[in-house]
Amino acid sequence: KTLVADIGELGVEPDNIEGMAFGPTLPDDRRLLVLISDNNFQPSVQINQILLLAVSGVAPPVVVRPEAAIYEIQGSDHVSPLVGRCVSRVDGLVTAILGSRTGQAFWIQSPEPGDDDPRTSEGVLVTALEGLPKVDVGDFVRLEGRVEERSWGFELPVTRLVASGLETIDRRDSRDLPKPVTIGEAGVMIPQPDVASSRLESFDPARFAADAFESLEGMLVRIEEPAVAGPTSRYGEVVVLADAGRSAVLRTQRGGIRMLEDNINPQRIIIDDRLVGEPPNLKVGFTLAGPVEGVLHYSYGSYKLLNTEPLPEARGDGIDCERTSLNGDDTHLTVATFNLENLWAGSEEEKFEHLAAIVADNLGAPDIVAVQEVQDDTGPEDDGTVTAARTLERLVVAIESAGGPRYETRSIDPENNADGGQPGANIRNAFLFNPSRVDFIDREGSPALVAPDNPAFNRNEAGRGGSRKPLVGEFRFAGSSIILVNLHLRSKGGDDPIFGRRQPRIEGSSQRRTEQARVVADFVRAIVKNDPAAGVVVLGDLNDFENSEALGVFEAVGLEDLVKRLPLENRYSYVYLGNSQVLDHILVSESQT
Repeated sequence: KTLVADIGELGVEPDNIEGMAFGPTLPDDRRLLVLISDNNFQPSVQINQILLLAVSGVAPPVVVRPEAAIYEIQGSDHVSPLVGRCVSRVDGLVTAILGSRTGQAFWIQSPEPGDDDPRTSEGVLVTALEGLPKVDVGDFVRLEGRVEERSWGFELPVTRLVASGLETIDRRDSRDLPKPVTIGEAGVMIPQPDVASSRLESFDPARFAADAFESLEGMLVRIEEPAVAGPTSRYGEVVVLADAGRSAVLRTQRGGIRMLEDNINPQRIIIDDRLVGEPPNLKVGFTLAGPVEGVLHYSYGSYKLLNTEPLPEARGDGIDCERTSLNGDDTHLTVATFNLENLWAGSEEEKFEHLAAIVADNLGAPDIVAVQEVQDDTGPEDDGTVTAARTLERLVVAIESAGGPRYETRSIDPENNADGGQPGANIRNAFLFNPSRVDFIDREGSPALVAPDNPAFNRNEAGRGGSRKPLVGEFRFAGSSIILVNLHLRSKGGDDPIFGRRQPRIEGSSQRRTEQARVVADFVRAIVKNDPAAGVVVLGDLNDFENSEALGVFEAVGLEDLVKRLPLENRYSYVYLGNSQVLDHILVSESQT
């Protein structure tokens, strides 16, 4: 032990030393010593002391950072064996660069495989601290830094090197980059249907899709014959299938891929434009004229290919919205369900025109349209407004302008911020109906809300968790009464991602939907018990699949889910992350079948 400073000789009386640490070596070869003190034991007067001392006779510590290759950092698992450790002499070629708010982020890859283990990736994401030299694609760099795993919620972690030192060894041309690994028939096949082992206890890229992608994390990859399974999103992402989708179990007739009860199609690949920008507007059914290359990354619960060049030209016509062949007549009533996706009075005219064209043309101007996600007149502005009169009126006018009938509407305003959805927007369900074809019976109980105070729909004691209430209406058609229940059940928000840390994944939202379904099923059961021939239609955005527990609750009271009459390849109402699936349903009582 060596005495480097006697605090008592300084004329300072530190009360309670909380911590001390050596800083850098000063120009005169002395070391900086920092002490922090407080007087927590004197509640009447609180004082914090920070002492900066220059001391001599202290040698700087010798830091030994082990050398590490990229494959050693990545390891053969979802978590690096070197996480939390500082490493040095990490060599690699810069393959792609991503801007960062605090410095520079980029990917490096070994010029040649460093080992013979296909489970270990040869690429890694690097976050370079501010002040380090900038790099270009093709640079051969040597790094030192700390290995970290970053993740949010129950997402899988992403291995990265937080670089504290960077040296450019050689500047090369991008043509010298490693050859991309082909994902698909000519290279690494992504296995299906298994996503991952239980609790991620084993790592087997030949069996589990998440492990196969993890073994390529941070590397340059290539997709041959990309077929579009999910259209370009507002985030600039498009979902494709490699090899024209030949490995898919079930393609839809319109070019998508059908999600099955026992196969969630983990081989889908999201192409993310963040490195290039300006993605083309691609539709399901398109194919790309050439291969796509980029870096394999993981974010927001999915593995993604970040293309490093603009996408090839798209081929094909894509798909247009279908037009129904169903038409109402003197003995047949047409009914539809339609989620308007947060429509409010201030939405752009283009959106109103688009929705109106779908109702008037594609849906054939149904006699009754049950709509969901109708926001109040001021939309996301949380000003206490709850009425949606202007929102609905603007929609009615747009439909009439598109060649549809002059619909009338019925809805019930919710309590402010009581029914979930976008804060302040107060989404609700509503009915549009053609008064020349059907009459709405206005009386007590029509329109009405089904069990609005039931805990399945109401807010909890903390004022949270409220859900949109089922809207019931009674109509008269051709001399007969028919009851419609318009639903928008609890969303899937908050469920574990497909590629997540919890395996099997937990769909926590399903319990709430099942509880809501039971409440509505009890309502239907009471109607049918009173009148076995009653005409009842339960319809809307149920946010669940045709074989789910919630849909089973409705079938148990004698309702038929009409979507099951369609062949499996045509049985979908929504495309999410490239998976064609059923979320919207129309269920009818026996008298209506």
